[in-house]
Amino acid sequence: MIFAFIFFVSSQSNWQLISTLRPGIPNKDLFGRSVAICSTQQRVVVGAEWADNPSTNKSRAGALYVYDYDYRGRNWTQKQIIYAEDSDDIEFYGLGSTVEISSDCNTIIAGAPSSNMLSQVSTRQCGAVAIFEYNGAFFEQTHVGKPIEPIEGGGFGRTLAISTDAKYFAAANYNKFSAVEVKFEGQVEVHSNVYDFDKSELRWDRTVLDPPDNLLNGNRYRFGNKIQFLDASTIIISADDLLDLSTSGIYIYKKSFNETTQSTFWRLINDGINASAFGYNNIGESFSMPSTKQDFIALLATNETNTGIIFLTRNDSTDVWEKIYSIDLPQGYFASQLYFCGESYLAATGKYKENRQTSKNVLILFKNVNGKFQFNDSIFEPAEDDTVKLLKKNVQSKSENHTELHLNFLSSFAWDQERCFRFAIGSMSKSMNGSEHIPYEFGRVYVYQASNFGFHHISAHYDLMPIIGTTFFSALLILLLVAVVIFYAIKFKRSRANRNFHANDPSMS
Repeated sequence: MIFAFIFFVSSQSNWQLISTLRPGIPNKDLFGRSVAICSTQQRVVVGAEWADNPSTNKSRAGALYVYDYDYRGRNWTQKQIIYAEDSDDIEFYGLGSTVEISSDCNTIIAGAPSSNMLSQVSTRQCGAVAIFEYNGAFFEQTHVGKPIEPIEGGGFGRTLAISTDAKYFAAANYNKFSAVEVKFEGQVEVHSNVYDFDKSELRWDRTVLDPPDNLLNGNRYRFGNKIQFLDASTIIISADDLLDLSTSGIYIYKKSFNETTQSTFWRLINDGINASAFGYNNIGESFSMPSTKQDFIALLATNETNTGIIFLTRNDSTDVWEKIYSIDLPQGYFASQLYFCGESYLAATGKYKENRQTSKNVLILFKNVNGKFQFNDSIFEPAEDDTVKLLKKNVQSKSENHTELHLNFLSSFAWDQERCFRFAIGSMSKSMNGSEHIPYEFGRVYVYQASNFGFHHISAHYDLMPIIGTTFFSALLILLLVAVVIFYAIKFKRSRANRNFHANDPSMS
């Protein structure tokens, strides 16, 4: 029982907040705009899209904060702030709008959609992607990903996906717009790190994935509003049409090889997964597919009454996607994004509407139970702690006219994909005044861990030092208790033997 007490923590919630990450020096920089977490080396990366670059004095150049786990302190500590270095033709702005990290924690890829391309004809806010590699001491910039076809206001890197080894990344050329702002329909590029045998070196190849023909005939769509790599050769892209929801769908591309040209290309293997036939629409809003199960997909959808999640499977004989089942979100819950972790968990970010006037952001978690996903937990913004109260007090002491933190809970979300026992939630600090975005310095990232986290979750990389220490202490305590029991048992036995000896000794009569 003593080991059960040490390693398994009981709680009413299935997930516990174990750490809150904030920058060493808080700034009005949208800290928490994006987040990535990796368990192999216990690392968290946080994007601050509007951070100023002190070395260049550029406003809103963007930055990445790197946190590593401190086993002695049993918490994450800030190790580095990364700023992108401008290249000859790219001027970085908005680094950290999106961020991803490789499974070995040694490669960070981040989008900077507000970046400008400096050429004969300047292309403003065409966007760029920066790659950083860990050299054993810190991360250094190794590559600048530029769009093949720069588009004014294209925002390359606003949506981003990478393969687990970070040898491939995909980003979309589409910016934020409304249905009346007709600029362009979206375009996805795949960049791959390949070996050039002629030059005996690695180089980055770039390929454009054009939208399918049925979308080209649409009214107003966004191709690439979400991208996901399943593996190094399979990528899923979603598109939604702001005027015609029936044309929204999910498109799957497979990397192929052209024997004639001796080159690789990406082939569309699915004409679009659309669930309008099932009585749902708005299918392109979000999707997720487990990387280990490529014939199973979850689609976020809406019907006339509520939001739901549709689970589809691919029929091997007909190659048609068929509905297995659907689940409605709990009453008052509305989702906007989906995130699988393996085949065990599915997270949905969204809102909970208490009434018509008020709503709050919420993370809804589902768990696979006997082959079907069921509601597991819901997580809202944590209550204020002493640190938050002190921050508010400091703000008031500066005579500023606000006391709220303006946290955008769930401005970003990331699973620890290695074991699915941990996830991170970004909460940038920002408010709106009409169309104006007003940043504050209170952004943070919350790290949650499964309440039943124990030995069955642990490998050589997972919190091993604290557990080894606890195990050693427990074993030492048990040995000490055993030694005390043996000592008193021997003492009692000797005392009893002495009493018997004296009782039988005639000389003692």
